[in-house]
Amino acid sequence: MLPSELEILPFKIELFSVAGRLQARASSMAGAATAPVVIDEPESVPERPAAWGQRLYRGLFKGDVGVGFKAVRLAAKQRGVLVALQLEFDPTAVGLAQQPWELLNDGDELLLSGVALSRHLASDAPVVQRTFRRPLHMLVAAPSPAGIPALHSGALLPPLGGAPGVSAELLQPATFHGLLSRLATGAQRPQIFDFEGHGDVMDGEGGVFFEAPDGSPEFVSARMLAMALGSASTQVSLAVIDACHGADAQGLSVLSSVAARLVSTGIPAVLGMSGRITNSSAKTFFHGFYERFLAGAPLIGAVDYGRQLIFGAGEWHKPVVYLRSTDVSGGRLLPETAPAETLEVAPRDLYDAMLDSFGPQDLKVLCFRLGVRLANLPSTSLASLLIDLIEEFQRTDRYSDLVKYVLAERPHLRQRLTRAT
Repeated sequence: MLPSELEILPFKIELFSVAGRLQARASSMAGAATAPVVIDEPESVPERPAAWGQRLYRGLFKGDVGVGFKAVRLAAKQRGVLVALQLEFDPTAVGLAQQPWELLNDGDELLLSGVALSRHLASDAPVVQRTFRRPLHMLVAAPSPAGIPALHSGALLPPLGGAPGVSAELLQPATFHGLLSRLATGAQRPQIFDFEGHGDVMDGEGGVFFEAPDGSPEFVSARMLAMALGSASTQVSLAVIDACHGADAQGLSVLSSVAARLVSTGIPAVLGMSGRITNSSAKTFFHGFYERFLAGAPLIGAVDYGRQLIFGAGEWHKPVVYLRSTDVSGGRLLPETAPAETLEVAPRDLYDAMLDSFGPQDLKVLCFRLGVRLANLPSTSLASLLIDLIEEFQRTDRYSDLVKYVLAERPHLRQRLTRAT
C-alpha cells in the first residue's frame, strides 16, 4: 500500500501531575490506562543516547500503560503498520519538553522501528483545520547572512519544485521584512513554509537568523516568527524549521521554542530540530522526508522514513514533530497530497527494478511494513529472495500492494516501470 493508505494505530499519552507526582494517562485500541511516571532530570541521565532512551522508556511505560503499549505495538507489527505515539503535556512543563522522547527504546530495539512519535501541547483553544489542495505551493526561506557559515541554502528547492503538483518559491530577499511583505501580498499563498538556515536560543527564547537589509544576521524570535506565520490569513498548514535548536525550550514555557510557538498559534503541524544537527544529516533527512510526504505519506510516516536515513549518523532523534491536533492518525489533518493510483507492472519488470534499487536491509524493512515474515521466505541470496517475495505477494493476492510500496519508496522507478508497461 502507498504510505497514504497505510493503517496507523494511535497511542496517546497525556502527562500530568497530581499532588506533585507525574502521571501518564494512555488511550488506544487497548483501552484507557493510568500509571505513575518516573523521569530523570536531563542533566542526571547518561550521555549515551541508547541508555537515555531506555531510562525514558522504563519511566514512561509502567503498569497498565506499558501493557497497553506492548499490545498495540504487537498488533502494529502483525499488520505491518506504524504506531502513532503522541505525547501531550502542558505548555509550562519545560522539563518534559526538554526530554529527548525521540530516543525512546526498550533495550531490544529503538522505537524508530515501527513507532513514530509526535508531541502535542495541551490547550483549550479550538483547532482550525487547514487542508492541502493541489497544486501545493511552498515558500522556502534560505538566508545566508554575512559572518555565518553557509548551509545548503535552497538546495532542496529543485527537487521540491519538481514533485508532481508542487511549486516552490525562494524568498527574495531572505529578510524578515521580505517574509512579511511576501505573506501580505495577494500572490499565491504558501501552504508549506520551509526555513533553511541557522537557529539559536537567545535570552531564553528560540529563534532563527534572517538576513538584515545590510546582509548581517538578524535574529527573529519564535514569537515574532509566529506572528508572521500563524495568522489565519496565511493558510500555512506545515512549517518546517531546518535549523539548529528549532525545537528547544528554555525558561518557564515550552512556547520559548520555535516549533512549539508556531504550533500554538494554529499551524497544524511543525517540524523542527532538537539541539544541533550536522548539515549533511539535515540535508539527507529532509530529502527523504519530502520525498515521502509529497508523495502522499502521512506526516509522521514521512518523518519516520527520514529518521531511518540518518540512523547511521546517530542523529535520528534530532527531528521533532509538534501537532496542533490531538488526533494521532499520523498527521492526516494534512490530507493526502497525492491520489493513489494503480500501475500495472509485470513481475519480471518489478524484479529487475527491485534488484537494482533494493538491498537486503531494504527488503527487511519492506517485509516489516507490509506484514510479511522473512522466515516464510526460504531463499538466502538477494536475487532468489526477490523472486520468493514477489511470488508470495502474488499467492496472497497482494501483488498490487507490493507495487505501490516500491513506487512510494523509490519514486524514480515510476518512469522506468511505466515505460516497461
